[in-house]
Amino acid sequence: MKKKIIFNHNFVNGWGDTFLCVFDILNCIDFLKKNFDDFEIIYTINDVYNVGTLDKVLNLEFLNSFVDRFEILINPELIHLNNGFTTYKNITYKRIYSGRNDNVINNTPGTFDVFVLESDFDEIKNKSIPFIDFTFNDIDDRPKDFDIFNKELVNRCDEFIEKNFKDGFDSIFYRSLNPINESKMDSFVSVLENTLDQEQYYFMCSNSSVIKKKLMDSKIKIKLFRDLDNHDFNHIPNGFVNLGQTIDDALFAVGELIILSMGKHIYYSGEITNISLFNWYAMNIKKVKLVNL
Repeated sequence: MKKKIIFNHNFVNGWGDTFLCVFDILNCIDFLKKNFDDFEIIYTINDVYNVGTLDKVLNLEFLNSFVDRFEILINPELIHLNNGFTTYKNITYKRIYSGRNDNVINNTPGTFDVFVLESDFDEIKNKSIPFIDFTFNDIDDRPKDFDIFNKELVNRCDEFIEKNFKDGFDSIFYRSLNPINESKMDSFVSVLENTLDQEQYYFMCSNSSVIKKKLMDSKIKIKLFRDLDNHDFNHIPNGFVNLGQTIDDALFAVGELIILSMGKHIYYSGEITNISLFNWYAMNIKKVKLVNL
């Protein structure tokens, strides 16, 4: 009889963090499928705040075909931790791995968590599955690609590129905070004007419409997937799903994430000290070069 193994992560952060978790899990599952034939693999995502956007951006057909069972969980079916144990479909499982969390018996979710039946725990532990190898870094050339994005959304991105960039393109990405830092924005625009080809069009994305307007008024030519008609001037989507993210926010954000992965370079700056994980798929999966300005 096959041994049940559950991969779970919480959908609570931004899309960059979310897709990093998805690729952590899918790469690890791919390893299991290629090296072991005695697992029944279950993949669950806790939609903790019942945002209801995951099915609009994920390729459910692929995910359902890739594992034995895939589910997006909402209350009260969420996978909860209880001193290293959880209950799923009225069956108790024990946590065997927790990403970026050294204590598997605490009640803190890892970046992703792996659970097995307690009766199988020692046997699976002795297999020495290298789960940590699939807890990928911010910059990491190891992960493989998978067909995870909703086909309808990918088609929208393809149509946008076909309409605006027939011969390839570079991108501009600015990550803003609230309140915005207009001085930093102005400095970024100035750097771009002195760096980029002013005869070329660039794909531009940002969570702030203010920087979009500044670039539209500059010497840089840009094309927008989420244009100013669809981006309220006072709205700065920060990615965190517990703060009122709408379906439109999700579709525009994930669409921009996909489009970034289809270009050649990303000219990046922002009001955070670290590089946004929103670039993670483009940099690490699609090998798009990031230019940090």
